Amino acid sequence: LSSTTGYQYVDDRMELDNDFLPLDYFSMGQYQKEHSLTQEFVIKAEDLGAFNLLGGLLGFFKHNNMSAPVHFKQYGIDNLILKNANDSYYLPIYGSELEFRDNHFTIEDHFRIPSFGAATYLLMGYNLSGFTFSAGLRLDYEKSVMDYNCYTQVYSKLKKDTGYTPLNVEFTGSNSIDAIELLPSFSVSYSKDWGTIYASARRGFKAGGFNTQLFSDILKDKMAQELIGNPIHTDALSTIYKPETNWTYELGTHLSPLASGALKISATAFYIDCSNQQLTVFPPGLSTGRMMSNAARARSFGVELTADYSYRGFNLRGDYGYTNARFREYNDGIEDYAGKRIPYSPEHTASVVASYNWRFNNKQLKGITLLADYRATGPIYWNEANTRHQPFYSMLGAQATLRINNFELTLWGRNLTNTDYNVFYFKSVGEEFFSKGAPIHGGIKLNFNL
Repeated sequence: LSSTTGYQYVDDRMELDNDFLPLDYFSMGQYQKEHSLTQEFVIKAEDLGAFNLLGGLLGFFKHNNMSAPVHFKQYGIDNLILKNANDSYYLPIYGSELEFRDNHFTIEDHFRIPSFGAATYLLMGYNLSGFTFSAGLRLDYEKSVMDYNCYTQVYSKLKKDTGYTPLNVEFTGSNSIDAIELLPSFSVSYSKDWGTIYASARRGFKAGGFNTQLFSDILKDKMAQELIGNPIHTDALSTIYKPETNWTYELGTHLSPLASGALKISATAFYIDCSNQQLTVFPPGLSTGRMMSNAARARSFGVELTADYSYRGFNLRGDYGYTNARFREYNDGIEDYAGKRIPYSPEHTASVVASYNWRFNNKQLKGITLLADYRATGPIYWNEANTRHQPFYSMLGAQATLRINNFELTLWGRNLTNTDYNVFYFKSVGEEFFSKGAPIHGGIKLNFNL
């Protein structure tokens, strides 16, 4: 019987010019203080003859106080708020434009997000003539609550008038989301001296949550409507994304075909059937952030292969993965994406790493290691419509390590081919951006071991 208790405290501050443009649209801060506490009890019994047993009880509590103020500047005020109000309302009706007293204002977004959960699980195994049969069941419950308090104040008037009138816009309330899930798992394996063959099926679960980045857009739209005398009632239900569940099926093997154990081979084939898959999307129009959404159904299948060979000081390792991840059912109300590839999921990943280590029986010089690697990834589709993607790309790297006494000196280089590639894609205020991968670069690292 074992018990594990954990406590974590996070105090974080982030400042971001999140329109990513030289224009004075807006900037954002995100400040949070989070406390989390976890407790787990585990009981394990392995002396039950052919049987073995593992059970546990887990509980957690997390409390997050977060503020995410958005600071609107002159260009953002003119183009995201006043332009539509003037073109559709003030100029046609009053023959004059509305203006703000200040060239900036802040939308204050404050959140209190406590969450808690508990789980109990039991896994039983049975060994018979090289076979191991196991079955498990986990009962999981999680709940999150979001209390939000968002507000702003601006002073406005028609250009032809004198004296500014204050406008206060508020958006407050509370939402919650919870889920209770029963998660079974089954597996069977067969082991001999040459390795293991196994098959498994298990149900997985990922909790839902809240899109706090959307609140500044909600308050901005609420202000725009109140400026033209059309106050609207809204709620925060659109900011909730649902829990994700899936069934994962695996068939694989771990082999050691040589008596020396110098060669190890692993191979796995998998299929994942996912419901309410959580994915990152960007709201249409001149929105200020991204959000998590749910695709109704998605599926992924593929293979993972690994081979590792060692002989004296030489080591060669190769890895390859193939994933075909597509939406089965996903309609965002504008377009049907069924059959499209899931964004940010690389289709192919591959690597080969070769190294040789010389060891010396010398009081000063302990050893030298040379290493070279090849890594490749792609293609990666960036959006649901699959109109943006990163083609397959590859890079070379190398490093040399010299060990003298307690010192270890390493010279390393990465992307020696100077490959041009993108590692991330996002949208902000209707503009599309790519985050570039690092070009050829290298460095020196010195370690000292006491």
